[in-house]
Amino acid sequence: MTVDTTGLGGRTIEATVEVTGPSLKCSAKSKTSITPLIVETMPFDAYGDLEWEHEQARLDNFAIQIINSPDALGSIMTSAGNPTYRGEAQYRLQRAKNYLVKVRQIDPARLILTDGGYRSELTTILRVVYRDETVPSPDPYGVVPLSQIRFTKRPPSQLKRSAKPQR
Repeated sequence: MTVDTTGLGGRTIEATVEVTGPSLKCSAKSKTSITPLIVETMPFDAYGDLEWEHEQARLDNFAIQIINSPDALGSIMTSAGNPTYRGEAQYRLQRAKNYLVKVRQIDPARLILTDGGYRSELTTILRVVYRDETVPSPDPYGVVPLSQIRFTKRPPSQLKRSAKPQR
């Protein structure tokens, strides 16, 4: 008997096989449980707080890998740093997705975005996820509690306004 465990990593599967014949002497029953391994992919790339032009170069390489692997998905996990502004991880995830979809023509259904919470430094992790792999959850190690986060960094909308010359 073969059991396809694709996408079931970490869950217990129980299988029962019963073979019977014309007489009771020719029957058997067997029961077994298996727990497939969780297979996590290694990061394709990881980076911190880059200028947008440098991040685009990293996303270009990521897009090439996704395009060259038609059965793969692209996973982007961003954790806001400390200090930060409210919604920074979501802003950066959406900006990366918009770039990959609009500029690099990646189907949005092939992208998985994850807000990784808060860490001491802003971090983005790019992964190419294949059929039998599991998209990793944010690692609890290194997470900074919300009570310790300083929301003192200026959001991009305020940075643009402050760059305008004063009259």
